[in-house]
Amino acid sequence: MEKAIGIDVGGTKILFVMIDEQGNVLKKMKCATPSERDELLKTLVKGIKKIKGKEKIKGIGFGLAGFLDSNRGIMRFSPNIPCINNLNFKAYLKKHFKEKLVFENDANAFALAEYAAGYGRKYKNMIGITLGTGIGGGIICEGTLIKGRGYGAELGHMIIDLSSQKRCACGNPGCFEEHSDGKALLEKAHEYGLDIKSNLELSKLLKKGDKRAIGAVKEIAKYLAVGLVNIINIFDPEAIVIGGGLSNIDLLIEEAKRQLAKYTTVRKDTKILKAKLNDNAAAIGAALLTMEDFLRMEKTPDVAVDAIIEYHSHGRMKGVVLIERRFEPKGWALPGGLVKYGESAESAVKREAFEETGLKIQSLKQFKVYSDPKRDPRRHAISIVFSAKAFGKIRPGSDAADAKVFSINRIPKNLCFDHNKIIEDWLKERKIKEKLSAVSL
Repeated sequence: MEKAIGIDVGGTKILFVMIDEQGNVLKKMKCATPSERDELLKTLVKGIKKIKGKEKIKGIGFGLAGFLDSNRGIMRFSPNIPCINNLNFKAYLKKHFKEKLVFENDANAFALAEYAAGYGRKYKNMIGITLGTGIGGGIICEGTLIKGRGYGAELGHMIIDLSSQKRCACGNPGCFEEHSDGKALLEKAHEYGLDIKSNLELSKLLKKGDKRAIGAVKEIAKYLAVGLVNIINIFDPEAIVIGGGLSNIDLLIEEAKRQLAKYTTVRKDTKILKAKLNDNAAAIGAALLTMEDFLRMEKTPDVAVDAIIEYHSHGRMKGVVLIERRFEPKGWALPGGLVKYGESAESAVKREAFEETGLKIQSLKQFKVYSDPKRDPRRHAISIVFSAKAFGKIRPGSDAADAKVFSINRIPKNLCFDHNKIIEDWLKERKIKEKLSAVSL
């Protein structure tokens, strides 16, 4: 199983995650975002080393808020994290890490993660919006991230009110961000007479039915609706997925949807959805981007291998080797895993068997192929099943919490995936061969 690290560098916090190739979070940690550049860089290095430990990883991805030169890893301008303006992240981090480094705007990473891991590529034309300290945007068109010449999709800096006296941090008047983000909501709450210091306090007042809090949210929702109208009419997406801290204020989203219905849009069926990956999305997206352009590839079934290993000792077959899975879905299963790019199925099954059981398998023979799209609850995976023989000391490792030999009559009936069927098919064929051998004698 390939693993990668993703980091979401936000205005108030830095989130570190370690994921597998499907975007499942294996480890997670977070800390406050330092206000000084040197301290922020030291925090990144320390955090990466801590979450990585001794794990072998594919790469390290960074989700960064602002106008980012993603190829060079240089932050040109970050409206809400000024200490990283003109900072060359790549040059600094290359001194500390040999792994592949990938840099992407945090909202783009958010959109990619929700497209691939959140909504499972259900919507090929999708817009991701992050509502927080600022507003970020990511555009997915026919399954591909659209960035223009590099800085595209800065939807938060779309001007929605030219007459506004409010200047955005980018310098323009009346930006979508300036009227609809977390800062705007807090300012509006103050205008309504609320003495609060955060939108978390505002959320608590909303739960109590405070009329001033409700009024402030509804005012901001009007501007949010205007931004959504423009996005729908420009991009004609199947769905707009909203994340970030403000997405947790249900009244804001529902009121914006109600206001949206009053406007003319190219379609009335665009879905306004809440992010599935919550605060993890940008970090997950950044990590996935390190995996051989995983998110830009057309969705196809994964190719897996499984091994039916006959374990021999003192010249006799003792049973079949099974592993106890360390990760979901948990339970006993045949040793196996995904075939890596550039790797043969035969090499893959030998590698997986050794990594999970410590056994060097012999007498390898291809048994059957199993391709039911529902055989693996996590993904559509076609498995090439091999039979093999092995002897020696069993040593569980990699994704295996344990590995044991089960006699043919005592194989568990609730194996993961379709492995009970695979063993049942193998036993039937084995009996047929034994009968044929007896007849020939």
